[in-house]
Amino acid sequence: MQAYILNRLVLAVATVFFVATAIFFMVRIIPGDAVFTQLQDAGHITPEQILEIKKRLGLDDNALVQLFNWYKGILLHGDFGISFVTRAPVVTGLIDSIPVTVELVIFAWTISLFLGITVGTISALKPNTPVDYFARLISIFGLSVPEFVLATVIILVLSKYIGWLPPIGYHALLDDPWANIRQYFIPAILMGFSSSSTNMRITRSALLEVIRQDYIRTARAKGLAESSIIIRHALKNALAPVFTLAGTQLARLLGGTVIVETIFTMPGVGTWILQGINARDYPVVQTAAIFLATVMTIMNLIVDVSLKWLDPRVKY
Repeated sequence: MQAYILNRLVLAVATVFFVATAIFFMVRIIPGDAVFTQLQDAGHITPEQILEIKKRLGLDDNALVQLFNWYKGILLHGDFGISFVTRAPVVTGLIDSIPVTVELVIFAWTISLFLGITVGTISALKPNTPVDYFARLISIFGLSVPEFVLATVIILVLSKYIGWLPPIGYHALLDDPWANIRQYFIPAILMGFSSSSTNMRITRSALLEVIRQDYIRTARAKGLAESSIIIRHALKNALAPVFTLAGTQLARLLGGTVIVETIFTMPGVGTWILQGINARDYPVVQTAAIFLATVMTIMNLIVDVSLKWLDPRVKY
């Protein structure tokens, strides 16, 4: 186990390094230029102004030198750079936006697992019944309709026919719990419902396979209660693929916050990244890539290690 975890940690560091390096070069080849973005309202632009801005932003060297200086600042001083727009350390902007996104992702992830496992279990226990058909129809709908379409429709329906919209801006849970719940309720359900569709189908197929196993028939022959058989024996083994997928779903939820946070005007990491991309704020985008890659690799490691508890047959 220790060797497995150590190996995964080494691979995690390599993955974060690869992602950060790839994003470093990708943001420099997309259309647009950070220098001209800084000077877009300056009117007539002279070559001297361009050189001055490049020097101030650290873009006067070639890309490899910039990459080396960036990694040197991170490894030696913990300095991820200065935002081109706010002229403040990018870590400050990341720290300010993390609570918004973390709360949204946790709510959505919880809803996703709860809905997916609950509905998938009911569907598997009542196969080829109207309940099963309805659950499968809902899962197909959740997989087919993009989140931004659902979000737009929800906002239009709520505003036009009900006259209500979630609060604009960010309200901390401890400062104003009711406003915080109202703000997160719809976005979290929206993201959680889309992700739960996959959990529903996987839970259903895995549980159907497990309940046909010999040890389940043996448990029934011994007279164990059906609820005990399903919860203690069948469901525990059937959930292994669901929790394996949970790490990937976390990545999808974090990526989905860009759209959802923008639509619902939530100042989280997704909105912060989008603003950085639009402004060609390279340090913001690069730091966000490191943050997301680190979270993903750690989450996947936790899920892989947890599989041993769910299924003792797993070997590392």
